[in-house]
Amino acid sequence: MMNTPERLATYTTTRLTLRPFRLTDLAPLAAIQADPIAMRFKGNGATYDLPETRRYLNGLLGPGTQLVEIWAIALKETDVLIGRAGLYPPDVATWGDREIDYLIAREHWGKGYATEAAGELVRVCFAERGYQQIIALTRPENSASIRVLAKTGFQRQTTISNDFGDRLLFGNRRLTT
Repeated sequence: MMNTPERLATYTTTRLTLRPFRLTDLAPLAAIQADPIAMRFKGNGATYDLPETRRYLNGLLGPGTQLVEIWAIALKETDVLIGRAGLYPPDVATWGDREIDYLIAREHWGKGYATEAAGELVRVCFAERGYQQIIALTRPENSASIRVLAKTGFQRQTTISNDFGDRLLFGNRRLTT
């Protein structure tokens, strides 16, 4: 469904490893996705129970597609899973080459991990993939995510409405020299 560990590259930052998911990530991923506060800004805000998270994880570990890439975000020192980050084709092709997304466990909020993970995916998109523009969507009330996007070079473009309500569309364009 999503990506295979053989294809998905591993990236490291100062404090994080963005790596393929493993079966052993089920319990920490389930805890994150069951947290209504952590999930309130994702999609329709629904949480996942353990069977839903198991299906989600099995999809990540199954036969892949080049279109969707989702990494486990783990602490570099301990390999403890603290979230997930992904690159997706945008809903509207003219918005950009890829959409970036991230989710961090609530107990790790406020430590700069989302900024670090998002910054690494921005680097991958521009330096390794050669994309010209990437986007991110967030809810207007998600001030923490708005700050992450600003710190990683995104600028607010417009407000859109979709099945999940209003979203702010942010864009980040590759700088050419």
